[in-house]
This record gives sequence, structure tokens and C-alpha cells, in this order.
Amino acid sequence: MIQNHSIEGNLTDTAAKATNSSENVKGAESAKQQRSRKASVLWSTVSKARRTFEEQLHKSNELKRECLEKKIPSAASDVEHFWSEYMDQANVLLDSKRFEKECSDLRVDPTILATHIVFLGSGTMNKVLRNGIVNTIGSKYRDFTEKFVPKEAMKYALDYQPEKKEAVDTGTAA
Repeated sequence: MIQNHSIEGNLTDTAAKATNSSENVKGAESAKQQRSRKASVLWSTVSKARRTFEEQLHKSNELKRECLEKKIPSAASDVEHFWSEYMDQANVLLDSKRFEKECSDLRVDPTILATHIVFLGSGTMNKVLRNGIVNTIGSKYRDFTEKFVPKEAMKYALDYQPEKKEAVDTGTAA
């Protein structure tokens, strides 16, 4: 009978450990879900904006920006924070030596191209990182030479230099 009690005790201890273990796993999963949910807000917004943009008959960079700006309020309460996260993704591309070299070889502005690639989605962005620009989007890169994101977004870009027109004002008098 004593032996029976110790088996029940061991089973109770084992059940308690299993419960605690599954609670720890659930806690880890919810933390992981929160991180992925945060990232997916950015990508779901980009995806919705891209679908809207692709449905348009007359496409332009201004229209691309407007499609994004219309979708931001439904996903993020802070527009500046959205652009910060958007540019964080562009910075992932800009931090790649391969991307930088290919942009140089193609004679395109890496920052501007990176913002357009982020608009194409996370899958395309990851393929560009793995396979290169031309192998992923072909000659489409030629369509991505003009800036479409607002100035407030560009300040979050890695090593971005403002256009010279804005920096010319010296304010000196003779």
C-alpha cells in the first residue's frame, strides 16, 4: 500500500510538472505570437496597399504612397512609427553587401530601390536577399528609380543623404 501511494505521488508530481511545462510553452508561444503579430501588422498593411495599388489603371509613385497612407490608420495608431518599421525593413536590404553591390552595378539608388522592394512584400524582399535583384524582379528594377515614401520615412533610412536641393540653402550674405 505504501508503494501505491508513492506511485500516485509520482504521478501527481509528473502531472504538475507537465502542466507547468505546458504553461511555460504557452507563455513562450504568446510572446512569439505578439512579436509576429507586430511584424505582420506592417506586412498586412503593405499587402493591402499593394493589392489596392495593383487594381488601379494609372499607376504612379504618388498613388503608391497614397495607397499605403490610406491603409496605415487601420493598422497602426502612429503613422511615424509605421514608417519607422517600414524603413527598418528597407534597412535590412541596405545592410546587405550583395544588395549594395548589385545596386551599384545596376546604377540605381539603393535606398529608393529598397523602399519599392519592401512594397512588393516580405516574400519578394527575402528572395532579393537570397537570389539578388535581377534574379528576383528582373528588369522591373528600372521602374523603381523615384522616391515614393514621404520625407518622414526617409529619415529612418540607413545612411540616407537628403537631396542636394534641400541642402543648398547656405544662408550666407556677402
